[in-house]
Amino acid sequence: MRVKRVVAAATLAALAGTTAVVLSATPAAAVQGTLPGNTASSWQTNGTVRALAYANGLVYLGGDFTAVRPPGAAPGTSEVARSYLAAFDANTGALVTSFNHSLPAPVYRLAVSPDSATLYAGGDFATVDGVSRARLAAFSTSTGALTSWAPRANRRVNAIVASATTVYLGGSFDTVNGAPAVRAAAVTAAGTGTLRTDFTASATDTVYSMALSKQGDTLYLAGAFTSINGDTSANAAAAVDPVSGALRPFPAGSVIPPKTDACVSQMKSVTTDQTSVYFGAEGTGGGCFDGTFAANVSDGSLKWVSRCLGATQGAEVVNGVLYIG
Repeated sequence: MRVKRVVAAATLAALAGTTAVVLSATPAAAVQGTLPGNTASSWQTNGTVRALAYANGLVYLGGDFTAVRPPGAAPGTSEVARSYLAAFDANTGALVTSFNHSLPAPVYRLAVSPDSATLYAGGDFATVDGVSRARLAAFSTSTGALTSWAPRANRRVNAIVASATTVYLGGSFDTVNGAPAVRAAAVTAAGTGTLRTDFTASATDTVYSMALSKQGDTLYLAGAFTSINGDTSANAAAAVDPVSGALRPFPAGSVIPPKTDACVSQMKSVTTDQTSVYFGAEGTGGGCFDGTFAANVSDGSLKWVSRCLGATQGAEVVNGVLYIG
């Protein structure tokens, strides 16, 4: 079967000046080449960027940083304080000075609502601008202001994906709003973020990433778990019903090796396009699966596998090309 998709390994935007590897679309015989790394004319951070989101002409960054500096400035010079969250003009690259919030701990995930009106943030923080926000917060993309949406997770939030009515959460938490929600949860997008008790997708270990199918009828989970809702067929990757959380068949997951003392392969990223879902793996142990694979959203069957040695921690589809970091 011919695969009409190019898979490219790309460094994250925060890592300027490094190289990237291009893989051909043929999974059986990938041909590697080199992409040049050029100096970026963008602002830099003094710590790791862990999350990116775009809305209405602005690019939002979240991560471990506490300051940003303009293009060309040496580390430690010309820094502007930004505690774990910042925004930049997508056209000029300029820092958006009006978007400046104080968080006491890192941001691990950013997501935007389907109408681009709301920016969601998740991570380790307990407050925003001194207001209680237990690891979750939302901001208006038109004004930059903190909104009243404020569900409470008792531990880190690693994953957020939003539909028009529901915001799905993943991480290492086991309660949301004080009620049981084991590493995956669904809350309302409206109001303060009420926990949806009809949704249950309990995971045995951390959920690192989530994605909805473009049709909105399947939710994909990527993580370190070895079962969902007690079903051990969901090993590190799973497809669930977005209404109930019930597990759906996902035969493509068979490419992930079972967890052993010698090999632990965790899924660190998942993203979708109109017909496919793509998972990225980070393996621990010699030769353990670190690559990417694609599955059909229609039935969960495997489309292709790209094997590599070196963790895959991020993936995004842009104009028919899958970029992995």
